[in-house]
Amino acid sequence: YEKIKVPPPAFCPDCRVQRLLAHRNERRLYRRECDLCKKAVISMYPEKVKFPVYCRECWWSDKWNSSSFAQDYNPSRSFFEQFKELSDKVPHLSIPNTADNVDCDYVSWVDQSRNCYLMFGSTKCENVLYSELLYNCKNSMDSTNCNELELSYQCINSKKCYKTVWGINCVACADCAFCFDCRNSNNCFLSTNLRTKNYYFLNKQYAKKEWKERVDEVMGSFEKMEKALTQFKEIIKKEALHRYANLVQCTNVSGNDLFESKNAFNCFDSGKIEDCKYISYGDGIKDCYDCYAIVEKSELCYECTSSTGNSKIVNVLAGWGNNYNIHSSQYMINSHDCMGCYGLHNKEYCILNKQYKREQYEKLSQKIIEKMKKDGEDGEFLPIAFSPFGYNESLAFDYFPMTKEGALKKNYPWQEKGSGIFGKETIKKEEIPDNISEVENTIIEKVLACEDCKKNYRITQKELSFYRQVRLPIPRKCTDCRYYLRLLFRNPRKLWSRKCMCKNKNHANHLDIRCPSEFETSYAPDRREMVYCEKCYQQEVY
Repeated sequence: YEKIKVPPPAFCPDCRVQRLLAHRNERRLYRRECDLCKKAVISMYPEKVKFPVYCRECWWSDKWNSSSFAQDYNPSRSFFEQFKELSDKVPHLSIPNTADNVDCDYVSWVDQSRNCYLMFGSTKCENVLYSELLYNCKNSMDSTNCNELELSYQCINSKKCYKTVWGINCVACADCAFCFDCRNSNNCFLSTNLRTKNYYFLNKQYAKKEWKERVDEVMGSFEKMEKALTQFKEIIKKEALHRYANLVQCTNVSGNDLFESKNAFNCFDSGKIEDCKYISYGDGIKDCYDCYAIVEKSELCYECTSSTGNSKIVNVLAGWGNNYNIHSSQYMINSHDCMGCYGLHNKEYCILNKQYKREQYEKLSQKIIEKMKKDGEDGEFLPIAFSPFGYNESLAFDYFPMTKEGALKKNYPWQEKGSGIFGKETIKKEEIPDNISEVENTIIEKVLACEDCKKNYRITQKELSFYRQVRLPIPRKCTDCRYYLRLLFRNPRKLWSRKCMCKNKNHANHLDIRCPSEFETSYAPDRREMVYCEKCYQQEVY
């Protein structure tokens, strides 16, 4: 806080990340037209929002100038309120995807990808459907937070897996299904904590022929795979051993799913971070606090999201390409020394998009900081009430669920117009063949209804081919409900103090019949899983 000259936060870590995520919509997409060129586009903003919305080509073009929306600073008013007025006038980018995507019209926060559909927050993927937080994955579907998948389905927190179905916390596995915490294993089914194993079913090894007969009886059948999934859930909770945290090549860290990191605390799903705290989805950053999705050598960033290669930025959403000394701004590109600005490219010494000389900027910006301190705004991200998204269409809703009544009571925005169509199904659930081998090509002409939320959805030709290749039944849930099902398999980004649950007497580190180790873990104390410290886990699993 001293390095970046902000006061300590006034909100707890959970409230800070909730506030940050309320300004980020990843999954909700709408059809509308560009307010400049009038062509039809896919947008994260619905029609009839306060501000103009431009397609990617128009927003990045020289057809408009964000400086033309500049406004004078009023010292008698809240700075956040003045920034909100500015952001309600400046054209917004319809969807934040990079220009190097190919055939990826229905994706959001995606770059360097090809032929992907309804994929979110992902990089370097090809032929991926209905997934989020993926890196370098191919020909896969319905997966979350995975790297280097191929021909895989419903995988979570897994890496380098091939033809894996319902693989959770798996690494370098192939031809596996319903596996938890397995590594370097092939042809395993309904198994946990395996290392370099082959032809295992319910953690017991079989001959290749018998293993194949058992698996063939299940794969492809909706009814039998649903029963296997229910059994899998119980195995994870009652039989599997759970490492207190997934930490690889880390020193002095706390959190979960971290690799090659040092001096990082309360951090999750990140790699190569140093001297950081309260980070999620960080990569290659240093000296950053309270950030989500921040990468590529960013440094001294605080309360930021969607940041790439920035330095000393505070309360910034979408800072791309070597920004520095930026305060309370959004969608800034290659700019420095700016406050309360929106959509500036290659600018310096600007306040509320208005250009100043350096001396003027330094004098006025200091006055604004003093006013923000008095108003309790300095160092704080914009309030949730200022978000351009409804709370129910933001990431905050996924991790901090709230009813409409609860949100409106707190003055949070709410999106009344839901996405999707209802009541137009042309085939009933019981009319869908149980086994994928019995499904005809005409299924792609049918309209299905989700068994949970009742929303209509369709099966594409690409999906059908994937299901047949991997031997998967036609799903009875829509893509959103499948996403929320995966969330239930992920630990919260929160830590509790716990003791190791290992009671094995033969471990050298035990003082009596129970391990004395204590740790911070993302497994809440009231959960049923067997959570072990590092030493006990390694002795039992490796």
